[in-house]
Amino acid sequence: MDSKVNNIKNIIYIKKNIYPNLSNIWLNYIDEQIKQLYITLNKAEKIFNNLDKDISNESILLLYLLNNS
Repeated sequence: MDSKVNNIKNIIYIKKNIYPNLSNIWLNYIDEQIKQLYITLNKAEKIFNNLDKDISNESILLLYLLNNS
């Protein structure tokens, strides 16, 4: 995945002089998505390192609903 990200960023940097606004938007968007991915991965790592047993689907659904309400 890192090579794909680097590849697209290189393409954007090459075109940045021609399309500066679009390039800046995309570079910022990609960086934000990468940051959010690392946050998500850290959360998953924390959860799986602290679990003692599996959680039922009903409990997961309830936690999801409570978190999003």
